[in-house]
Amino acid sequence: MLITAKRQHEERKVEFMGCLLANVAFHAEIDEHLANWLIRMIDELSWMQLCLLSAVAQKGKTKLPDVEIGKSCGSWSSWGVHEQLTDLGFYKGGLICGQSETQPPKLPVYDLSLAGQELTNRGRLLVEMAWLRRIDQSAIALAIDLLESH
Repeated sequence: MLITAKRQHEERKVEFMGCLLANVAFHAEIDEHLANWLIRMIDELSWMQLCLLSAVAQKGKTKLPDVEIGKSCGSWSSWGVHEQLTDLGFYKGGLICGQSETQPPKLPVYDLSLAGQELTNRGRLLVEMAWLRRIDQSAIALAIDLLESH
């Protein structure tokens, strides 16, 4: 039963995996090494992580809450989504990062708020090649609601 539930949930990724495969075939600058890396990356990400990436990519269209990544609101669901969001970040997946500079000596400080996150180059490449901006807004809204759930 658990395998069936996981499979049904993750089947939502198929459309975007197909977009990625089609796009890498028609972009001459994407060689087979980069294509294999992108395919492996999207395969390893969960549906929830793709929704969160899409939310960060569409910051102007999607209002991101000012929640601190990794600081869940106390429910297991919220904790799980925060963990998946953490895995997208600078120290693990390197797909999103929030960074600002302090006053002199201008040392980098990492912004842990969701609202302060931006796509990194690898995140931007995956979002563009897999057309993740096309993820339905209701799926993105659910991901954001779970981040804030109690």
